[in-house]
Parts: sequence; C-alpha cells; structure tokens
Amino acid sequence: MARAIVLDAADGGLAVACALRRRGVPVTVVAVPGYRWVTRARGIDGRIATTRAEWLAELDDLASLGRGVLIPASDRAVEFVARERNRIPPDLYSFEGPSSAHLELTDKASLYRLAAQAGVRAPAVQRLSSRAARCRRCARRLSFAAQAGAITPVPRPVRNPPQYSRPQSGRPQGRRRSSA
Repeated sequence: MARAIVLDAADGGLAVACALRRRGVPVTVVAVPGYRWVTRARGIDGRIATTRAEWLAELDDLASLGRGVLIPASDRAVEFVARERNRIPPDLYSFEGPSSAHLELTDKASLYRLAAQAGVRAPAVQRLSSRAARCRRCARRLSFAAQAGAITPVPRPVRNPPQYSRPQSGRPQGRRRSSA
C-alpha cells in the first residue's frame, strides 16, 4: 500500500493523517518546527523540515521506502509541490505540478481575477506598496468593511446574539429565555 505523506501539517493535516492511519494506511507527517506536536501522534511517522532543501531531503528519504502520495495540507505545501515537482522523486505521486492550475489558485489576486473573468463574485484585492496615501485611496473605493491588508471582509456583528447565564464556574449554562 502506498504511504500517505501529509506535507506542512497543522490541525487539519493531523486530522487527515489520523483518519488515514485508522484505515490502515501508513502515514508520514512532515511539519515545520512550530507545529512539532502534530508529528507525535500514535502510529504516525513524524518528521520536521524547515527549508525547501530539508523538505526535498525528507521526500528523497521517504521515496526510498516505496511509493507514496503527497497530500499538501497548506497553500505553502501546494506551492512547494507545484514548483519543485521535477525535483521530487517520481514514486511520490501528487496532483500538483508546474503545469497545473494550483499556483494560480493559491495566489489570492490571481484567484479573484479568474473568478471575475468567470462572473463569480470575489472580494476586492488592492496591492499596496506605500501604506498611508494608498490605504486612504483604497478605502474610498471599498463598499464593505475590510481591514487594511486583509483579504477577506471583516465579519459583521451578530444582530441578536444569544444571552448566556454564567454560573460561578464561568461556563455557559444555556440560552436565557425572554419573558416576552
């Protein structure tokens, strides 16, 4: 059976790895040092890599164990596999490659441009090089609340948030009932 190799695993990558392991699939998780904890799950081969060279060295080592399927768990991992596909051993399979659409789809500006061409609504993107003047100019054109530098709109406040009573322990007990 081919090994599943989850690249740049964090919370979601660990969930995928554990689900595959429960189904009998051998799993390796490659994470960055900030997510070292995801490499320590039971029955999972965990590895740490920081640089592209280290990621490639880990993949070379994993290819020596036999066939594998690369599962990128982040945009960074998708970009890595797409850009470095020619340097990754051929026994490690992936959907991403230099001629695939993955690089265009992980770049937000490119993704939103493709969406606009297809008639799909997407958030506005304005690339800024100097903050002050351009932020003011950009803010005048925005028709929705946004944070400077953010890609997605700021969430609107909930109109009628549920009211919770707090016991002495500080945990919510449930929704208060109105007397109306």
